[in-house]
Amino acid sequence: MPLAPWAWLSCCGRRRDEHRLEGRSLLPENTPHWELLQSEEASPPTFEMSEILHPILEDAPLWSLKPRGSSPYTWDGRLLAMDQGLPKPLAIFEAGECHVVRRGGPRPLLQVRWIQRDMGWGAFTMQNLAVGEFVCEYTGELLTDAEAESRCTGPGRDAYLFNLTTPQQCTRLGVQVPSSADMADPVFVIDAYEKGGVARFLNHACGPSHAANVTPIYAYTFDSEEPVDARLPHVALFTNRAVTKGEELRYDYGMPPEAVQSADGAARHQPCLCGSSVCRGRIY
Repeated sequence: MPLAPWAWLSCCGRRRDEHRLEGRSLLPENTPHWELLQSEEASPPTFEMSEILHPILEDAPLWSLKPRGSSPYTWDGRLLAMDQGLPKPLAIFEAGECHVVRRGGPRPLLQVRWIQRDMGWGAFTMQNLAVGEFVCEYTGELLTDAEAESRCTGPGRDAYLFNLTTPQQCTRLGVQVPSSADMADPVFVIDAYEKGGVARFLNHACGPSHAANVTPIYAYTFDSEEPVDARLPHVALFTNRAVTKGEELRYDYGMPPEAVQSADGAARHQPCLCGSSVCRGRIY
């Protein structure tokens, strides 16, 4: 299932055979809603600020997914499941007049600043946030799972990856997947190490806990009645409690022990310093 390098779709709600875009690179953010504070203790991080767009998949059928259900939001645009204390949904669906993740409008003002050597940089909110508010989207390069694994050779490198839906999860969403699919592993991964947005600065905190005040959720956005590809959701980050101005924003990376392995098959581990009441002692 070859992925055309640097070929991107700006409209995820269209059929892939209606678009033939060549050589389009990641687009810069037009209206950044965050700022980076300089630090005398550390050099500014080097990465290309960009937002992910959906790729053209050549010679591969669409894993067709259509919009469903009512709006997942309250009247003021907060995630209903968080507001009502319901279990985290596997995915949410935006269609019609429902615009939160895809609206490209106002976002809460965030600030990225140096914390300390052991922790590195972190993202903080510069305004009070209510429960269920959309914070930002996890963006970066879209890679196949195999390519992402090949890039992770250094300590902590894996922490910049975000797995998209697995075939098993796509099945739970009602999608018919190929019988040859590896049900447990994601087809695609977002890599924010060299290219990404503010979400790359959100640190890990073991959860559920007061420290892990943000929750990532897959979001499918529909600009028309045409289906989208179930393998390519957005990754939207929402607050799971009220957050006070000045708090650091963190979420549980959800990387189980033994999940990260080196080239020789040995398990790699990254210690956790979150200090939460349920800290597991390591990120993975």
